[in-house]
Amino acid sequence: MKFTLLLILSMAMLNFTAQSITITSPNGGEFYNANTSQTITWNVSGSVPPMDLYYSTDNGASWSLYSSGINAAAESYIWTVPNDPSNVCLIRFEAGVIADTSDAVFSINFNNNAINVTGPNGGEVYSGGSTQNVTWTTSGPVASLELFYSVDNGSNWISYASGISAFSGTYSWTVPNVTSTQCLVRLTDGIATDESNGVFTINGVASGSITVLQPNGGETLTPGTNYNIMWATAGTVGLVDVLYSIDNGSNWSLITSGEAGMSYSWLVPNSPSTDCIIRVTDGILADQSDAVFTIAPDPTSIALTTPNGGEVLQGFDTFQITWDTVSNSYIDSVEISFKESVSFAPYFITVENTGSYDWLVPNVSTTQAKIDVKLQGYLLNDSSDASFSINPIAIELANPNGGELLVGGDNYQINWTQMGSFSGVDIYQSLDSGLTYTPVVTNVLDTFYVWSTPNVDTLNCIIKIDYQGFISDTSDAVFAIEYVDSSASISSHNNISWVLYPNPSTGIINLISQNNISFENINLLGLDGRLLQAFGKVTSIDLTDYPNGYYFISILNNNGTVSTQRVLLVK
Repeated sequence: MKFTLLLILSMAMLNFTAQSITITSPNGGEFYNANTSQTITWNVSGSVPPMDLYYSTDNGASWSLYSSGINAAAESYIWTVPNDPSNVCLIRFEAGVIADTSDAVFSINFNNNAINVTGPNGGEVYSGGSTQNVTWTTSGPVASLELFYSVDNGSNWISYASGISAFSGTYSWTVPNVTSTQCLVRLTDGIATDESNGVFTINGVASGSITVLQPNGGETLTPGTNYNIMWATAGTVGLVDVLYSIDNGSNWSLITSGEAGMSYSWLVPNSPSTDCIIRVTDGILADQSDAVFTIAPDPTSIALTTPNGGEVLQGFDTFQITWDTVSNSYIDSVEISFKESVSFAPYFITVENTGSYDWLVPNVSTTQAKIDVKLQGYLLNDSSDASFSINPIAIELANPNGGELLVGGDNYQINWTQMGSFSGVDIYQSLDSGLTYTPVVTNVLDTFYVWSTPNVDTLNCIIKIDYQGFISDTSDAVFAIEYVDSSASISSHNNISWVLYPNPSTGIINLISQNNISFENINLLGLDGRLLQAFGKVTSIDLTDYPNGYYFISILNNNGTVSTQRVLLVK
């Protein structure tokens, strides 16, 4: 006896612990308008007795009873949100010791508008095409309503009429000629909303006919082509849906819905089958192909042929992308995409499906490049089988590159380096720090050019090397050109037997004899031949106090000859 009692108590405890309520909505973060109808949902485990519904607008500090005796097994309840605005609302279900509360707070917004649908409100049975009254009551400043109906228990809503006077309380509704047991109506003024408390039924009334004309059996359709589905109607027929099956009607796929005409241009899918049929229906009336037709295997294909992997391309070269296609006549264009590493960028060009495209190769450095080609509007594409490489081209100006002091009218050698295989650069000069450029020479095929410097006085010179507008380089900084007065004469002896060191100089210049001559008279001259300073008999001169630039050193030798050399002062 004791054992039996313990067993009963244990089973009761197991049954008790298996009972639970779990609120799923509202469960935190929702925003509801007061006086609107909202659906509370929950999950139950075990046999839970009737529940009481409470709500709180102060985060659970106090609770108000809303309704008692709610069937826990229903797992949903239509709740008219109280007109009690708050941002810290909760709901709670209690069934004895079994209870649950919203996991987090939700909000109720103030709303003194209220709509209450009174009919149809659940359980009614209407005939399709009949006239029925939708009725309601309102409170607050509700003026204009919109009427919706649903035939799938609220999953989708169809607008029926708008601008309905809220004060009338009734609207004459022509019931749609459909068949459904899951119908609802909804009224809203844009703020307040209410709908039928339960579903009602509409029984459609057949009053016409639909006849599928084509495909009606025996046809063979090609994927990717447009086929004209046709049907005929008689009597009263609503908007129709067109469906197809590839397993003789066991399963259906929607082609189009809401068609008012009697034909539809169908892009035949790539779904090969010999058991295809078409069905046309307005929800009540229907017809389908008398016999099966065939969707043939898809012949369409595209294959990239070049670049297909291993090629080494050069930036800014023109490379021919090629592909082969077997396609239907309506596929007249190809989308081409390029990637450098992981994923393809959106296609960069759409071209005619001629099998080739002359591509201007991007000037990037990569060993992970691929091309993808796709038939436009078709789920068929092909990519390079392996990566190819791209080597960029570049120009780097070596000199003049900034800071130099050149002499007007001199021959100066411009030098640059090139990366990649190309030739034929253009050279430009600027005398205003790069604001404007004038051509020096075009199509230089080497990496140097002897430039006759303009005879001007300027500190703002820049040289620019350019290749066909694709790549270029300029002097990193400005350099100077010093004007030379061509009318000034400087006498010099061809057999100079002494040197200046260092030259260029930062200030102190040493005079070094090469055949033991003595320096009797040393003069410093400007580029125009004007005497700047006489030094007498010395072996070095100090130009520290003179500005940077070119100067002449003139020496009267002990043999009575005069010789002159040019020196550059750069401090």
